[in-house]
Amino acid sequence: MVLRRRMLFGFVLALLAGIGIYLRIWSIDSNNFSAGGDRNALRYESLVSSSSSACLSGLTSFGREFERANMEAMDESAEWRMRYDVEVDRSRQIQDELLKVKASLAGASRRFGILQKVSMQPWYLISSFQLLAAAS
Repeated sequence: MVLRRRMLFGFVLALLAGIGIYLRIWSIDSNNFSAGGDRNALRYESLVSSSSSACLSGLTSFGREFERANMEAMDESAEWRMRYDVEVDRSRQIQDELLKVKASLAGASRRFGILQKVSMQPWYLISSFQLLAAAS
């Protein structure tokens, strides 16, 4: 029972430390400061010791690397989205062409059926109007 309480206490302590570090990093936003001096003043005037300040500066450099990696990932995502859009347009064009071919084949098969019916009749019963209708 004591071991379980110690583990729970350690977990809660680690959780609170993680939340504290997250909030500290979140509050230091390098984009909000116009010059590097403001950022350094905020770092060194705080109540945090110099060792934790060095740790935080390492974490903010990690944040910059993360932002750079995030931008690269967004660029790659945009590139794949553009490729997807090109493929969608291409497939739409192919579908349109396929529908046109199907429509023309349907008309051709209809005319072929009429010609078959006409050709099954004896030649002396076929009028010139039937031949003209079948040909068109």
